Amino acid sequence: MYPDSSLRNILCCNLVAALLWCAAGVFASAAALGQPQSANASAPQGHPAAPASKSDTLSSARIQDHKASPTLSSAPLPLMERAWMDSLGRADLPSVVGRFAGVSIKDYGGLGGIKTVDVRNMGASHTAVEYDGVDMGNLQNAQVDIGRFELSSLERVSVEMAGSDNIFQSANRQLASCLLSLESARPRFTAVSGSNDSLVYRPFNLLGELSGGSFFTFSSRLQYEQDLGRDWAIRLGGSYHTTRGDYPFLVQNGVASEWLRRLGSEVSGGRAQADVYGTLGKDGGQLQGKILYSDDSRGIPGAVIYYVQDPTERLWNRDVTALLRWENQYGARWRVRASAAYNWSYTCYRNESALLREPETDHYDHHKLSLGAIAACRLHRDWQVSLAEDLTLAKLDSDIPESRFPRRLHSATALSAKWEHGRWLVRGTVGLIYVTDQLEEKAAGAQSLPKLSDRFHCSPSLSASCAIIDGLRIRLSYKDSYRIPSFNDLYYARVGNPSLRPERAQQFNLGLTWRLTDGSGPRGLSVEMTADGYCNLIKDKIVAIPKMFIWSMRNVGEAVAAGADLATRVSYAFTPDVAMALMAKYSYQHAVDVTDRQSQTWQQQLPYTPRHTGSATLSLLTRWINLSYTLDGVSARYSIGVPLREYCLYPYLLHGVSASHTFSFKGWKLYLSVQAENLGNTQYEIVKSYPMPGFQCRGIIRFTL
Repeated sequence: MYPDSSLRNILCCNLVAALLWCAAGVFASAAALGQPQSANASAPQGHPAAPASKSDTLSSARIQDHKASPTLSSAPLPLMERAWMDSLGRADLPSVVGRFAGVSIKDYGGLGGIKTVDVRNMGASHTAVEYDGVDMGNLQNAQVDIGRFELSSLERVSVEMAGSDNIFQSANRQLASCLLSLESARPRFTAVSGSNDSLVYRPFNLLGELSGGSFFTFSSRLQYEQDLGRDWAIRLGGSYHTTRGDYPFLVQNGVASEWLRRLGSEVSGGRAQADVYGTLGKDGGQLQGKILYSDDSRGIPGAVIYYVQDPTERLWNRDVTALLRWENQYGARWRVRASAAYNWSYTCYRNESALLREPETDHYDHHKLSLGAIAACRLHRDWQVSLAEDLTLAKLDSDIPESRFPRRLHSATALSAKWEHGRWLVRGTVGLIYVTDQLEEKAAGAQSLPKLSDRFHCSPSLSASCAIIDGLRIRLSYKDSYRIPSFNDLYYARVGNPSLRPERAQQFNLGLTWRLTDGSGPRGLSVEMTADGYCNLIKDKIVAIPKMFIWSMRNVGEAVAAGADLATRVSYAFTPDVAMALMAKYSYQHAVDVTDRQSQTWQQQLPYTPRHTGSATLSLLTRWINLSYTLDGVSARYSIGVPLREYCLYPYLLHGVSASHTFSFKGWKLYLSVQAENLGNTQYEIVKSYPMPGFQCRGIIRFTL
């Protein structure tokens, strides 16, 4: 399928990385043996001090990293756990991810539109999405719709903007420009109250959820977990969702205006998931298996031009993803992991426009096989290294006349090291990326395309943080990122541009973090604040002009995206039964085109990039009811790179409220929530000519047993 030279190049890259890793290990081990440790030496935060031993001073050291924290990380790492999600009163994942500083949600068409994540104006294609360690992206369009993930199934959501201090991660994850990580909780089985208030072990968990809202929106979810004994457990779950999406919106035409209903925004679909967790005997390691299935049908709402909207397009998606992962730890030094994942995505696009001679129907089949391995070693009490390799093979087939049937072999190697001592934490990675594409020789138009040479890139990154005083830290990070254009970007005549060049970016960040925790007495105060300034130097930036499923791609040339992100989370307990929580963010972005001084777009803000964005959520948490009030604001931006009034998207400010309460009784819980969004019925747009919903409400009922 691929020439021998491609495989030879991959093997050579991996061999060089392995030799460097082994050399570092030998040198560090010799240094460690030559410098015996004191029994009273202080251990890194999160690790117990290791007792002295004549044979091995690292006998009690652990390879696992301490729990990630936005204020302890050496690079920006906004995250949110289940307790904060519940306090926000949000019903879907995009509204939660939008609370993070530096993160914006691109929404193409309201309830039925695709929702993608853009981090610091790098573009949605720069943001990888992982769900329980499974890469949810594809090489067809590099766009992941996060609206299809259910918020209630997640235990933790985080965004890695320039890498993570946890070096025991896949190579693709370490080399990604930005990463949205979604994590569900591992099954836990506990004792519950039985008859006569005695505790009884329950070997299963059951969760059910129903929600409904405006515009005939409905969803349901059922999940079952079973303890199989001997450290084995399974989880089975499924869900269904539907919406008509016919929200009203106001069309303004000079002094005249008219209220219309949105057409073509209906969505329906289902999800199914099966997980298995287990231990392979004594010291046999941990095994995890996962199968995900989703099936969606959605209308594609067209642009509203004056009073005309003609939704003639429709999209069907079917996805199957399977993962098998094994992990083990050998003694106190070594930790290894191996994984295999397969993804099949089927897409059907239909257009029944009257401008066509006959309805147009296109079918796409995307297959991706990923193999990964990683080994980590604690060479010294303060020093860890890891070597990770990911190999991905992908292909895309289609029945459209101009299909070129592209195949891609992608290799990613990451050699990482982390040093943590006292107030200091330093982490560095050297990544090697190798990509080769092939087109079917007999494919229509394949001979006319320029021959793309194999692409090889070295991607280093470095980050450091230091505690200035207790609770206050300064951090600095640099990352080189490299994005290969997707199949659609390159090879499809209606969408792609075969002259596209890979996008390269240099990411710089300088920030301060502050954390204060005072839990003395019945009252408790917790404060987390982060302030980061950044500059992204982007070369050959690929800009997508959105037209729903059909896009137009081009290289901007060079762009500079600089700005500042401020975020804070404050909670204060007045009494054990009453507390208040505040989560707020503000982002300033200066993202401009610096390609050609003679161009009209020189030093102009890039399309769809606001200067200012912000949000705040104030919550009152009591034993009787939880109340939240939310504000979201975005400044003006333009749909093209020239600030002309007719292309302006005006600023908006949205208000929302929610109320929730959890009832508990002898081992089961009932969660009730009511939410109202856009209380002022503000009419606004995220993409030009695609109006967003006004006032809407939603209710949730969830029980766990």
